[in-house]
This record gives sequence, C-alpha cells and structure tokens, in this order.
Amino acid sequence: MFLDSTGARLAQDSELDVNSLLGARLTLMLGRHGVTWKVCLSLRSKRGGQELASRVFTYGRSCDLRLFELIRPIRQMLACTEDLDAYVQIEALEGGSLRARLLVRRYATRLEVDSTNGAVQYPPNAFFPEQGLLKQLEVLALRITHPEEGPEVLTRAWSKEDCQERWWFNPQTRPAGAWLIYPDSKSRSAFRPLAWSTQGSELAQQPVGDGLRASLAISSTSARIAALTNSVAIMTSDPGNPDWLLLEELLMHTAHLPLAGLDIWRVFARHPDAMIMALLHLEGFAEHVAQRITEELPFEWLLASPQDWVNSVTALRSYNEREDGERGVRALKRSLESIKQAMRLSQPGTALGIDLASHLAMDSPTNETKLLLANAGVLDDLLQNALSEGDNNPLQSLLRHPNHGDMWPNELHQDISKFISSAAGKTIFSKIPSVLADYKRLTIAFPMWVGYEVARGAARDWLAQPSRLHALRTYQSFDPAWFDAAYHFSIVHFFKSA
Repeated sequence: MFLDSTGARLAQDSELDVNSLLGARLTLMLGRHGVTWKVCLSLRSKRGGQELASRVFTYGRSCDLRLFELIRPIRQMLACTEDLDAYVQIEALEGGSLRARLLVRRYATRLEVDSTNGAVQYPPNAFFPEQGLLKQLEVLALRITHPEEGPEVLTRAWSKEDCQERWWFNPQTRPAGAWLIYPDSKSRSAFRPLAWSTQGSELAQQPVGDGLRASLAISSTSARIAALTNSVAIMTSDPGNPDWLLLEELLMHTAHLPLAGLDIWRVFARHPDAMIMALLHLEGFAEHVAQRITEELPFEWLLASPQDWVNSVTALRSYNEREDGERGVRALKRSLESIKQAMRLSQPGTALGIDLASHLAMDSPTNETKLLLANAGVLDDLLQNALSEGDNNPLQSLLRHPNHGDMWPNELHQDISKFISSAAGKTIFSKIPSVLADYKRLTIAFPMWVGYEVARGAARDWLAQPSRLHALRTYQSFDPAWFDAAYHFSIVHFFKSA
C-alpha cells in the first residue's frame, strides 16, 4: 500500500506531483505465496492511454520502499515527452497481480476557469498543497506577448459561502492578449499553468507586432507551434534578432516553471542548434535552464552534433565581432570556456562538439581536435586503448556488474542488434574485446550506436521518440563512465565518414 508523508494510506489511483513523493512510502508486505514484489513504472500520455515507456524494479518478498528513490527515474520518464499532462503510473505487483497503484504527474492539480465571475479556482476534489503553503501561495498573471510589463499578483477571493480557493482575474479589465496564470517561484508545482485569452476594450488593445511576439499570441495550438518553429529558426540563424531580448524578458519571469509548461521551450527542444544558441547567447539560460533541460523536456545535449556547435559558435563570433570588434570575440571565447567547464562535468558528451567549435570558429585548438583533424586514425586507436586496455578501464568496470541478465538494461534490443550486425557496427566492434553474453553486448553497443547516429546526422529523430530517449537515459544511468567513454570513442571513430 502507498502511504503519504503523514503516514496516511493513499487510495487506489491517487494522483500526486513528483515533489510530493518526498516522505511518501510504498509498503510491500509478505504475501501468502511468498513471491517477490515488482514495481513497474509506465509513462502514459493520458489516463488509460498508450504506454510510451516502462521500467521494472524487482524487490524481495517484503520491503518498505521510500518513494523519493523513484523520483529520478520518474522525472527521466516524464522528460521523454513534451506533453505537460503526461503521467507515470507506479504499480506494485505481487506474482503478476496488481496490489496498489499511484499516478505521478508534473502537477497534481489543474485550476478551473470560472469565466462567469472572472476567477480561477481549485476544483472541489483537488490535491491541495499543505495548508501553510496554500496560504502563502501567490498566483501570478503575465501577458505572455508583453513580458516586459511584468507579472501581476492576483487577488485572493475570500468567500463565506464555500471553502474553495479562488483568485480574481477580471478579464474584462485587462488588455487584449494571451495571459499565462501560474504559481510563484516558491510553489512551482502547486498547479498546472493555464492560459486565458482576453479581448479587452478598444482602448486597451495594442498591436501585437510580428516575429516571436506575434507567434506567442496565436490561440490555435498547432498554428502557434508552427509559427514558433519559424520564429526560433530565424532567431537561431541571427543572434542579433530583437526577439532574443523578448525571450530574455519571458525567461526572467517564468524560469522557475517546469519547462514543458511553455510552448517556446518545447519548440527549442526539437532543435539542438537552437538549444546551443540559447545556451551561448540567451542571458539567464545557462544559469537557470541548461542543467534542467534533460530532466524536464525530451532533449539530450549529446544528441547535438559537433556541426551544430560549430555552426552556432561561428554565427556568434560574426555577430560579436560586428557589434564589439575583438573585445566581443574575447568575451565569447571566455563564455565558451566557462560553458565548456560546466558542461564537461554534467554533460561530458558535449566535449567534442565544444572543442571543435573552439578550434574551427575561435582559433583555440586542443590537442585532441588537432589530432582529430590531422590524423583521425591515431586518435581512434588512442581512445580505443583507453576504453578497453589497462587496469580499471571503463569496459572492465562495466563487466564487473552482476552476471544477472535481468539486472542489465535491454531496451531497444532489436535495434541495437541490427547496429551490431551492420557494416558500421562490425567496424567499431572489431576494436572491442569479444563478450559472449548478449545482454552485456547490448549495453556495450548502445552508446556506440548513439555516437554513430549523431555522427551521421540522424540523432534529431530520437528527440521525437519517447522510447529511444527513455532507453538512452536507462543505459546511461546503468554505467555512466562506460557510456560517456564509449560514446566519445564512437563519435570520434565515425567522425571522418560523417
């Protein structure tokens, strides 16, 4: 049975947000048949909808599981889809029989719109924050097409007739446009952000303009995404586009919200080159967004190709040089070095792309990039030796994991097997000592397959496939040291053919 942080039993199919798992527990008691328990996580786009990804954990015949241990895998699964309303279903199975189930979302609650009275409110049966937090909760409204105006704190509506939590929005008094209603930074998951479009009076109406501002104002979701995609493409190719300043204003007020809550970040996540440009050029992005991207959106930095990094840095150098001469170039070089140091720790898969961009666009070569561009075969041999030779090499450490096939990942086993038997797979696998167990070969090959996909320019397709993103994160978390080393070896190995 599931217990909340106070020890109270949760009803079947209760809904919580991810942060509410802190302090919650799952008690797995010894059953009549004495079989082991399994806890299954499954990502779904809507209640009863198609399963997008799954993961199974095996426990003993009895266990008291602290649910905070599942927060990271649940966040990784939610980040495989841009659907803000997706959820992860936790099922406790005893011998194949369902004993308890819990649903976990980015948000547990959606506010209702009371258009008659011009207010937003918690539904009667909503999952409320703790009373103390609820009293401190501030609800903000921001005209998303004009973020420079700043957000307004909505007035709480006190009612003697009912106990509902309600806030006045009063749409008839506001300028026309698309408004985002969202919680303050201390209560980021208190409820799901919602949009409210107002018509406004003739005197209050203002021209929306063009570019990003006009794209944000479109009411139809599909048309808005299409327009935002076009706006982001223009911004990515032109660092001097004024829409970057508009996006900075928007980021300033909404950086605390889960990134899937804003369409603009969903569009950025589909385009690695746009993400790189934002990282290097958008003020506040590196500090407040970059490290959260892979935990909140279907995006992985290592799926950006070295060419994406080179193109972005080349465009930024031209812009900085045009705007501020050599001083601007030196500032970009310092910024790139700072980002390189930060990303090397958290996202080591970006090292080659950043180093190549520094070499080719900023005239700052490294020993590795000089060797790669002059004699890739020598570097290939050096990395292969570091991967599988000597004491405590990454391959040796990987093979020390327990020899139980059910403890090793096996996602996408058919696709990985196809890569292993392909011409490219045979070429790179010929450099690795033979391993007999098929389940180990899958884990050995997966990061090499990813490197091959990135090198040949096919990795962008992975961003639209939750099953592939989930597999990538599963294999990477199983043995990060092996994954990072093998991926780097692979992308260098296939660089010359790319």
